[in-house]
Amino acid sequence: MSTPLQLDTAPGSGSGERLSRPDRLIRLQPEAFRERFNRRHFLFEHALSDHPLFKLPRLIELARDTQRKRPAHLYYDVGVTDLNERWGTSPTDLAVDDTIHRIETCNAWITLKYADNDPAYAMVLERCMQDILEVSGRELERFMRLREIIIFITSPHRLTTYHIDSECNFLLQLQGPKEINLFKSDDREVLPEQEIEYFWTRDTNAPVYKPHLQHHADVIALRPGVG
Repeated sequence: MSTPLQLDTAPGSGSGERLSRPDRLIRLQPEAFRERFNRRHFLFEHALSDHPLFKLPRLIELARDTQRKRPAHLYYDVGVTDLNERWGTSPTDLAVDDTIHRIETCNAWITLKYADNDPAYAMVLERCMQDILEVSGRELERFMRLREIIIFITSPHRLTTYHIDSECNFLLQLQGPKEINLFKSDDREVLPEQEIEYFWTRDTNAPVYKPHLQHHADVIALRPGVG
């Protein structure tokens, strides 16, 4: 099972000396952050892999609560095998908790948005943001419109459909391995201007995966404790 946690922020920049405080949840290299944040990907370490909030029993509780109180913040599907398949076209009749119980075999993708509506997760978000701001400098706060935790729970070998993220995010791998293929946002052969315009104005599924340009991707192997 692959269970990433995504912390979303808005753009910024930063500097400072390396911080290695033992209670840090996010462990950033200031130089990498300064040079690459909101420009290119970079790897970092985190300390959330064994956190009880991200174990399956607690995630099932969160999923049930989200479905009951904030259904618009829950998305899940099963069976996607095409990188160009549109979001929302492979629904399942299973309840979300049943889907999580069967996560090892049902080829599912579950997204829990705004998990920080739960006070326990809000505390984790606050601690993570403190660690990020120590490296970035407080000026980053001026550019942030919102902060949120998005939790992804996915079956082994599950494909993610090709897409653009509209946020700046820190993707924290919590359980299992994950391979990510990232294309440069300024590569106009991969991402033409028309697809960008359509994405922002009319259709979040506008980007089209082009197999013959796969060699343009940076392939990153994540494991628990790495983001």
